[in-house]
Amino acid sequence: MGAYHGLFLILDRLFLLRLYRKLGALSILPTFVITVVGWVLFRAETLAGALAYVNRMLGLGADVTAALPYYTREFWFTLVLATVFSFMAALPRIERWEIRTLAASHFSVRAAAGITAVTALLLLLSMGYIVGSSFNPFIYFRF
Repeated sequence: MGAYHGLFLILDRLFLLRLYRKLGALSILPTFVITVVGWVLFRAETLAGALAYVNRMLGLGADVTAALPYYTREFWFTLVLATVFSFMAALPRIERWEIRTLAASHFSVRAAAGITAVTALLLLLSMGYIVGSSFNPFIYFRF
């Protein structure tokens, strides 16, 4: 995993930073792909297992139709919602609002109460979903 991280630090210095500046907001996409593949390497027990998993993620060498029953409305709703929340700061107006709101040195009582309420609601919804589901995405128990 360290070698993977080091490789992209070197590539950043060589050419990736210049490429990212040219891509602008779209530079989020290659960074996202690099991160997701890194998570696969972190999670997999062997390099062969990691490569097989990445191939399945890309739809290579696997029967894609076998996975179709898992693509429910709930899956697509969760995927769209996660995508919106993950990439919405790429829009300059939302990024400015986020920085202005969250980087304030002092919050008003109203702002602090609002942020606390939204955070608590998201925490409760997330906990309810995880508890009610048979899938447990927690991977750190292995270490």
